[in-house]
Amino acid sequence: MAKNPFLIPTQWFRRRQEPQLPARESTPPPPTGKPQDQQANTGYGPVVALPDSITWNMLLDPTLGREYVLWCIAKTPTEVTLTIFDSSHGGLGLRTALDRQKVCGKNTLSISKPLPWWQSLLRSFGSPFNVLLVLLASLSVATPEKEWANFSLLMLMSVISVLLRFSQERKSTLAAINLQTAIKTDINLIRFVSDNPNPAKSVEVPVAVQDLVPGDILVLRPGDTIPADCLLLEAQHLQISQSSLTGEGEPQQKGTRYDGTATYETVFDLPNIAFMGTTVVSGTGTGLVVGTGDHAHIASITEELSRKKPPTAFEEGILWATFAMIAFMASTILTVFIIRGRLSGEWQQAAEFSLGLAVAVIPEMLPAIVNTNLARGARKLAKSGAIVKDIGAIQNFGSMKVLCSDKTGTLTAGSITLHLAENCLGRESREVLELAFTTAVSRTGKKSDIDMAILQAGAAAAAEMDRKLNLGEWIADIPFQFEKRISGSIARTPRGDFLVIIKGAIEEVLAATERIKRTENDIVALTDAQKTQMLAKAFQYNDDGYRVLGIASKTVGASERDGENDSDREVAEKMAQNYKLNLVFEGFLVFLDLLRDDGAAAVASLQQLGVEIKVLTGDNERVARKICRDLKIFFPDVEAGLQSITGLNLSRLSPKAFASAVQHSTVFAKLTPSQKSKIVVSLKQHCSSASSAASAVGMLGDGINDCAGLRFADVGISVSSAAPAAKDCADVILTDQARSLSVVVAGVRTGRAAHANTVKYIKMAASANFGNVVSVLVATAWLPYQPMTGLQILVQNLLYDIAQFALPWDRVDDEDVAKPLVWDWRDLVRFVLVFGPVSSLSDVATFCFNWLALDINEGASPLVPMAQTHWFLSGLVTQLLVVHVLRTGKVPLWESRSHAALAAMTISVMIFGLALPYIKVLSRHIGLVEPDPIFLGFLAWEVIVYCLVVQAIKVVYKRCFGVWL
Repeated sequence: MAKNPFLIPTQWFRRRQEPQLPARESTPPPPTGKPQDQQANTGYGPVVALPDSITWNMLLDPTLGREYVLWCIAKTPTEVTLTIFDSSHGGLGLRTALDRQKVCGKNTLSISKPLPWWQSLLRSFGSPFNVLLVLLASLSVATPEKEWANFSLLMLMSVISVLLRFSQERKSTLAAINLQTAIKTDINLIRFVSDNPNPAKSVEVPVAVQDLVPGDILVLRPGDTIPADCLLLEAQHLQISQSSLTGEGEPQQKGTRYDGTATYETVFDLPNIAFMGTTVVSGTGTGLVVGTGDHAHIASITEELSRKKPPTAFEEGILWATFAMIAFMASTILTVFIIRGRLSGEWQQAAEFSLGLAVAVIPEMLPAIVNTNLARGARKLAKSGAIVKDIGAIQNFGSMKVLCSDKTGTLTAGSITLHLAENCLGRESREVLELAFTTAVSRTGKKSDIDMAILQAGAAAAAEMDRKLNLGEWIADIPFQFEKRISGSIARTPRGDFLVIIKGAIEEVLAATERIKRTENDIVALTDAQKTQMLAKAFQYNDDGYRVLGIASKTVGASERDGENDSDREVAEKMAQNYKLNLVFEGFLVFLDLLRDDGAAAVASLQQLGVEIKVLTGDNERVARKICRDLKIFFPDVEAGLQSITGLNLSRLSPKAFASAVQHSTVFAKLTPSQKSKIVVSLKQHCSSASSAASAVGMLGDGINDCAGLRFADVGISVSSAAPAAKDCADVILTDQARSLSVVVAGVRTGRAAHANTVKYIKMAASANFGNVVSVLVATAWLPYQPMTGLQILVQNLLYDIAQFALPWDRVDDEDVAKPLVWDWRDLVRFVLVFGPVSSLSDVATFCFNWLALDINEGASPLVPMAQTHWFLSGLVTQLLVVHVLRTGKVPLWESRSHAALAAMTISVMIFGLALPYIKVLSRHIGLVEPDPIFLGFLAWEVIVYCLVVQAIKVVYKRCFGVWL
């Protein structure tokens, strides 16, 4: 195979360039104290400008670190970077782009690539119980008397289970992919029309985002989602929203210059780097692509998501149930083998019988029943507009004890309205509204939710007053800056003056102003006492659930402006860099994000279902607390009631104090992405340690900064409008018609119903099979003949399991969905040990009938096949009818009735089972004969007495242990 010409050995690269471009192992030298030698906290070494002797593919070396490479690129002169990437302002040629794509691959993240169908099929097979079935099937044909019937039945059950899960999950995966492909996937590039570089021949062309390569030149316009990391080459008033990465709602001003004297705390503060996944809010620009696909910075955020996902509560529960059944099966079969071998002296026959019994006693339909339950739940939620990508999430919904949720758009309508424009005296003010309207209407590019709320309120006020509110013509923007949390604009008034208006966080606006307007003609110096008074008023609004911004302004006359020879635009842009002097605090803008109409009802329903809601928000802590109070979000286990904590305070806690704070707090404000995932992990650890069974933790999020939390949660929930990476990490996607907590409530109920019906099957099948083992032990020690062949036990179990296929449609009692249901293997063992021996009572009664009434007490008796038939019929009928007793903790038929489908299936299978001995074609292969007529009357009385006994023991069991399912 020819060596790829683009790949240069990284060892050579490090040897030649290590002094200029340290790798991960390098230790950064101590700071010199000079601003230009500032050391960035990258974890890889000092940030240095890249030399033009390296080539672009050297930067693909993962040991350098994606973040570190971006720091170095940002510091490198633009022309040098263009040389490194062998590109120009005119872009690349098509042939060059295709060659580069062979080196770096498609511009897609690994986590976003769906699994091939065959890998999905193998993943569906990976249930521990499926593995157990295949193992038993293999053992059934490993004996001298090869039981091909057993092998076929067990493999059939495994295949049915796998196909059920595969078909449902594949269907959901394709639906999720359709959501992704519905989004625009083209971006405009500057490329050469030929591979002979000539700037005059470069044109702007649309290209699919997955075909981008390093060296391409992006054209950025308002509304574009940036599809790759890029170095900005041109920027005109460019503002980019990085909320999907940082959680910060306001856009950041971007440019083309790296300031060596400035302090950049994180890589997101770099002014000349635009990141994959961010959005252009306003302005235009061009950018050199420097990182695509898994070589983009977003991949460093999502790379831990590509690791194996931690086991969910459902997976842990299934694993424990499987281990419990394997241990039970191994111990009981070993006991049967020893007793039968010692009594008969035929150890080989005892081994074959024990192996056949092992195949028979395992509930082989468990995977199929579980997956049928989950698939039905997924289809049920799909009707509500939710796409369930992983059907295991249905079971985790049912086990969910904690839901971590965002506030905006989930608890609230996500539609912000301007409630009040108020002056410093606490009165509604038209002047304050005019200032806010002017800065909102004049801002270029995509309007923020705040600006849209101001524009709507201003339009309504203008229509009412029959006059325009705009105070001037836009000249320049004052871009939002994270550290200042202020934005604004500069407008030219009809008189020719410049009107400077800023709005933003109340603390920052007050800090930027020197004076305060008390009345139209009463402007005085702003004192500390007045600042405290204004802050107290804002906090009072926050406590009432309102979001408050401050607004300030100043008017600059022509004689006060610098730069006589500059244009108005140039003067205004200079003024935007230094706007603080002589600002006057005007008043407050009070906003309200209305609660969802169904929010209170959904919260109440979740809390009644035992689900604790924790709010993870980037909004004001006081506002979030007020919304929680209005929605009555609380949890009775928390003694101090509603508690809240900020991300800053969380970061100062020790691990033990962190876990305690997470457990007892309801509101988490101003969180970083890593803190969100840590909160989810801490809650999972607490839920697992607080009880013997694993409970589930849910996470509802829509940003890239929510990805880790969605991944680590037992059930990750996102929405169709979320960032693509968030939808990739989610287990459930709520479409536009389902973006409501009420769908989550439906998911909880559906999950608990599916869980309850699954547990019904496991408990009933396991106890019945254990009863069969006890009966075999009794028969082995007492009867001189084999009470039933292994094939007869398998057929009996198969008929019983066929009847249980209707269980997913069974009704579930209200008390069984009133609290989170968890997998508790101790409860399973307890149930089996109580009701298994009870089912043996009817078997022993049948043995006595055969011994006493029919005198079948010798192994050589010709009536042994009849005795086996009697036990076959007795076991089948009692197991089928007792289902209606055990399926509910209440009185059957009177207080709780099964679904018609379950009743019809039970009756149908029972009729077929009773008729089976009379169907010669089948009965002779199974070893059944026609039963004694007297036995049928005995069977009727036996079933009635047995059901009454089980009902009585059920009442005592519930009183003793306080639980049923």
